Amino acid sequence: MGALERAQALLASADPDKTLPQCKIRAIEIGADALSQVGQIASEYIPSGSLIGFIVDKSEIFRASRSAKDDVLAQLAANFSVRKIVLDDGYQELHASEDVINQAIGEAAGVSAIISLGGGTITDIGKMTSLGIDCPIHIAIQTAASVDGYTDDVSVILKSGVKRTVPSRWPDIVIADTTLIAQAPRLMNTAGFGEIYSMFTAPADWRLAALFGFEKNFHWGPIELLHGVGEGIDEWSIGLKDAEVASIEKLVEALAVRGITTGVAGTTACLSGIEHLFSHMLDMHQGANGKTIGQHGSQVGVGSLAASVLWEIIFENFDDGEIRYRDLPEDQEYENKVKSHFSSLDNDGRLGQECWNDYSKKVAYWRSHENEISAVLQNWSEHSAELKRLILSSDQIARNLTAAGSPVTLAALEPAISGELASWALGGAHLMRNRFVGIDLLEFLGLWTPETLAEVFTRMRKVVEKAEVHA
Repeated sequence: MGALERAQALLASADPDKTLPQCKIRAIEIGADALSQVGQIASEYIPSGSLIGFIVDKSEIFRASRSAKDDVLAQLAANFSVRKIVLDDGYQELHASEDVINQAIGEAAGVSAIISLGGGTITDIGKMTSLGIDCPIHIAIQTAASVDGYTDDVSVILKSGVKRTVPSRWPDIVIADTTLIAQAPRLMNTAGFGEIYSMFTAPADWRLAALFGFEKNFHWGPIELLHGVGEGIDEWSIGLKDAEVASIEKLVEALAVRGITTGVAGTTACLSGIEHLFSHMLDMHQGANGKTIGQHGSQVGVGSLAASVLWEIIFENFDDGEIRYRDLPEDQEYENKVKSHFSSLDNDGRLGQECWNDYSKKVAYWRSHENEISAVLQNWSEHSAELKRLILSSDQIARNLTAAGSPVTLAALEPAISGELASWALGGAHLMRNRFVGIDLLEFLGLWTPETLAEVFTRMRKVVEKAEVHA
């Protein structure tokens, strides 16, 4: 059973009444020689002789000793006219900025189909481009298993220097050559494994937001769908250390199902909580300072460990005591806090204003829904049991990431992240957007203090040391 068929079967079981959005991907081709089938697959969906926009970045991508881009171009040229669109924003790594997307849309005008080849950024740009020109076909060729964004219907773009997840479209076809992907730098594939671990923390943030009423689209179906992603993960993930093709194929399939989960949930919140905010904050800092941006999935893996520890602190502090609603300080105090946190990255104030525009919505909601929020806090013991089932222990996350060779410490990330930067990123992660997570609960109850933040990192170090002893 292929990844698409597996996801459809799991979805049918989790959502028998079909209340969730339906996946519009038409085919997912995963295999050891999938790249050689691009021309044939394209011919099944695109009329012969059509003009195709082939979107890539400036990087060289090789399968064995052959250029993957040249190989695909040669296959397409046999039956189609091809316009190669090479995107370069002047940085070492391409960003999915509004300017880059507009450039791609302009150069793709008049094409009948979009084929993108590359990582998550190129795929997101391909989705936005095909949407922008109202193109009926988008074939995404993934060259790494570093993220799960190949199979969802959203794109992560830079807006005023801040990463934002925006609606785009489902790719029609996803092609993943596991031989090519296995030859990618090992960090990219272990990053994909780190990305998977948000499924063991983010659902708790999503459920918490739904309990308070911040999240309106919560559904248990996507969480049930995620159970299929975790099947056998402890066994196959060990092979990622040595880039075993069989393990890479399992990873690609797992990420494909994750991406579909996000799409049918109608929100990325089911898989994007504290751990993703941590990664986005690191990216924001690096980008604003012209520094190398790390692998998103690796940062998410470390962020998942931080999120698990943070949730354990929440349970320890809340389960034994009475929790009361708290009136918040004045808006001006929060606005100053948000803008001050981002001031070192913000020459003209746009970035801080963008973050405050989003964060202020959470503040306003908390103020205006005291009764609903108080009711949840008063029944915390009931909700706590439910939330605990959505969190994998920090010990287990540390052990699993270590066993797969995925980064689990700040120093293991590339580039390495200092303790000071990590504290800035996690300490203000909740300030960047309108998504309620566990940190917001602590913040609004007056418990997100420097001491709590320091405790998170102290506990992280301890569980990692324990995991390394047992490795």
